[in-house]
Amino acid sequence: MQFGRARLYRADIGAVERTYFRLFGLADPSHFIRSHYFRRFTKDLKASKILDAGCGAADYTFFIAEQRPQALVHAVDVDDAQISRNRDTLKRMMLKNVDFACQDITTLNANEIYDLIICIDALEHIYDQETVLHNFHRALTKDGSLYLHIPLARPCPVPFSRHLHSMHEWSKREHIAPMRTKDELLKMIEDAGLQISQLQYTFSYHAGELACSLFALFHEDKMSNRIAQGLISPITRMLAYLDLASIREQGFALAVLARKA
Repeated sequence: MQFGRARLYRADIGAVERTYFRLFGLADPSHFIRSHYFRRFTKDLKASKILDAGCGAADYTFFIAEQRPQALVHAVDVDDAQISRNRDTLKRMMLKNVDFACQDITTLNANEIYDLIICIDALEHIYDQETVLHNFHRALTKDGSLYLHIPLARPCPVPFSRHLHSMHEWSKREHIAPMRTKDELLKMIEDAGLQISQLQYTFSYHAGELACSLFALFHEDKMSNRIAQGLISPITRMLAYLDLASIREQGFALAVLARKA
């Protein structure tokens, strides 16, 4: 099952981007890399009820729903407009095992419902991360799993940092939580009653992070930038595969699989 296939149904995706996706898959290296780590960490997990917490445009929601047609997938986000767009995409895809809701996961009040919770690049947008992790623990069934992907405190500036001013400004506005080290994040997860099963640094400086910075140089929404991103995609794809192939002791983000203790 191709990850990101919902792009072929989303009303906000134009013909050029749909054609590119049909030919080459995901253009954005950040989405490409995160999706591969997600599949690597969760491919052997059994789950009948799944929560996508902070689903955004719901790439993972739709991928799981198609990959696991017998599972029920509940997806939540605080952005009501985004949830409305996701519901429109859901109608176009005609999937029957997905439910969307506008919800703040700091107030999630579920008890032992989900076999799997995924939260991918969402916690950095939430100040009260400890409450969210405790909510996840309570919402998981016995031996249920939590998959997290989250950026870490930066060990150094990203590649081409001085040319990415607008991206840095967006990050300052959106990433309201303290940026944590790996050890700080793992302690927070364990303090919530979750046991770490698997973890890996992701987005190394000379591979994944370099690919993302190259792609972000042309992030403004105009056709010339879309063309430029397409032209450099062979380079960013090669760097993305390098990130996925290497084992490292440092990275700009962390993938974690934890189990309810």
